[in-house]
Amino acid sequence: MTKHPAKLLAGAAEIIITPPVGGPLNVARPSTGIHDDLFARALVISDTVKKTAIVSLDLAGTGFAFTDELRTRIQRRTGIDTVLVNCTHTHSAPFTMPYSATNWNWLMKEGRPWYDALLANITEIVCRANADLSQALIRAGREPVQIGLNRRADLQKQNDAEKRSLSDGVIPWVDVLRIDRLDGNPIAILFSHAAHPVTVHHASDLIGADYPGYAVETVKRHFGRKTIAMFAQACGGDINGEPLNSGFEAAASAGAKLGEAVIKAACESTPLEVQKLIAISSTFEIPLSDFPTAEECRKRLAEIEAYMNGPNGKSATAEELCWNSDAVLCIRDLLDKIKRHEKPSLRFEADALAVNDQWCLLAMSHEMLSEYQRWIEKISPFPLTMVLGYTNACESYIPTDSDIAAGGAEASPFGAPLWYHHRFAPKIGMEKIIKEKVAALLSDIKNKF
Repeated sequence: MTKHPAKLLAGAAEIIITPPVGGPLNVARPSTGIHDDLFARALVISDTVKKTAIVSLDLAGTGFAFTDELRTRIQRRTGIDTVLVNCTHTHSAPFTMPYSATNWNWLMKEGRPWYDALLANITEIVCRANADLSQALIRAGREPVQIGLNRRADLQKQNDAEKRSLSDGVIPWVDVLRIDRLDGNPIAILFSHAAHPVTVHHASDLIGADYPGYAVETVKRHFGRKTIAMFAQACGGDINGEPLNSGFEAAASAGAKLGEAVIKAACESTPLEVQKLIAISSTFEIPLSDFPTAEECRKRLAEIEAYMNGPNGKSATAEELCWNSDAVLCIRDLLDKIKRHEKPSLRFEADALAVNDQWCLLAMSHEMLSEYQRWIEKISPFPLTMVLGYTNACESYIPTDSDIAAGGAEASPFGAPLWYHHRFAPKIGMEKIIKEKVAALLSDIKNKF
């Protein structure tokens, strides 16, 4: 057998984490059944000195409080200090991140037993993966593929006559990390792509993993059921999986397309020589925009309540009424924050993992908009860089300064940021902070080889 100059150990495991039926899906809709199970999957890698655990969850996201507790439990059980928890961001599952009053109330009450059990279940699979470590080889690859469209592309157009291109603002590739046993059979295949799993979305009230679940199944059918295939969401905060709201058949098609690209990238991947396993992180605060005035909040509340009590409200769908009811709760909470004179800021975490000076995994918290990934692709000192968002916490959208200036759902005062518990979007100027910290992190880890 061929001798290998450095030793890599790896182990992987998975467990079903499907929630009970009846919890809210994307705020407005209680689930009515289960289309396919949701999974937690874990990969532990070690250079015999350092260990890192990478976790993939078929969930919308987590908050820092949940992940901090999870990492503490894992460290106590295994000694693993570096744990990266990425969520696929499927919208066909309860929103386990601190998003919306309706979701959070359900999680803290009826859904609390399931939510608490997640901590035990995820800890258990990391322990199983850690107990199953065996000698392994590592490979990395990339393959062109696109299954989504950027929903903000038109906002960035300066010329009204300029037509949107289908390639505007996307990340048209999948990155793959393949971990093999010494006999060449995969222990795990980790792959990342940037697109919201909203191909099903409002088309069904059934629980499911959306296109990432189908991509995982495509990969497992090719490499065998013993392979742990793991999807990790990249910087897809402004990219929707297409066709939007089209159901499980459309999700199956998108997932198969992505899965085939993963298989090709995995089969053509480049072997990586393991020099040493290095993981470093950077945690800092980024500023949030000033809250609107109490008067602006009360005006918005009056508009919503007038709509709900008027003729349009009487003919509104149950989903529209639920969204508006949730908006009322969120705005009232925002008024309380204004009354308490809160000074908002947002914790941000970036983690870098490398095994040599050729490949790096960079993972960031929150719903990163895609421009950050395109920027990292340009400035990374590593020839191969896998970039993730939605890692270790999802508590806000992270637009660029130009995104904030352009407005839109991800950056407007009463847009999507209102539903996150901070209740407001990041502030112009935070882009410079993030880029300086991330660039320094990449430089630091590169210089360690």
